[in-house]
Amino acid sequence: MPSYCLAFSFWGKLVMVIFLKTVLITGATGGIGSELCKVFAQKQYNLLLVGRNEAKLASLKDELQSKCARQIDFLLADLSLPDAGKVIYEETIKRNLKVDVLCNVAGLGVYGDFLNRNLIDHKELLAVNLQAVLELCHYFGNDMRKRKSGKIINIASISAFFPGPYMATYYASKAYILSFSVALAKELKPYGVDVSVVCPGVIPTEFYPKASADLKHSYLLKRMPLENPKTLAKIIYKKAMKNKLIIKNGIINRLLIFLSIFLPLRVKAFIVSWVQRKK
Repeated sequence: MPSYCLAFSFWGKLVMVIFLKTVLITGATGGIGSELCKVFAQKQYNLLLVGRNEAKLASLKDELQSKCARQIDFLLADLSLPDAGKVIYEETIKRNLKVDVLCNVAGLGVYGDFLNRNLIDHKELLAVNLQAVLELCHYFGNDMRKRKSGKIINIASISAFFPGPYMATYYASKAYILSFSVALAKELKPYGVDVSVVCPGVIPTEFYPKASADLKHSYLLKRMPLENPKTLAKIIYKKAMKNKLIIKNGIINRLLIFLSIFLPLRVKAFIVSWVQRKK
């Protein structure tokens, strides 16, 4: 164990609670989420890992805890359920946790023709990608505003700048997150609370197989450059700590976002349909 780590003594734990900041990360066991957890752990944050797979959460906790003695815990929660955000918030109150950084990483995708996918799939996506983010930002944002300090990091996507045939609901949800985050940042800035929204490109994680958008079903992963989640997590931390509003990375992604300003919606829809058309 590194020498700078605090020992698990009574006073060590007390110091961690008082002086170290706490970050809550949803989707903690996913590609981006788990890497963000590792980055924040390295930066001496206490962590509350949120996800719906207890075995993976416990494994990640043990992995992080074995490297350094911080206050690391997890919370089992299904963000697709009604009032999931309220349940998570109330649990932090019970545990006497002050969340200094909120990272809304959890997200779902649904690939295929909109009408061919079950309506339940689309509603679940909206619950996780939008409703849970809305609730968590509202509950924890209020606390941060009262304290006049805090940080919120929301994960959007490069897809926020484009309409997305074959993933119409997902693209629309990320456009919402982008717009919502920018507006929220403006409202909270006078209170010392910063908001960052991340717009990454394609990251090879479990997201695509779960969405049925992997190489078996779509050309997306073949036609778009793939990003390393570990590298992205480091970029997110670095830029969010500098209070960067919109976090972008990669030359191609930046170029596509820039071009999206000038392209008509129908042209952008055509491009996306070609990039991620069905096999």
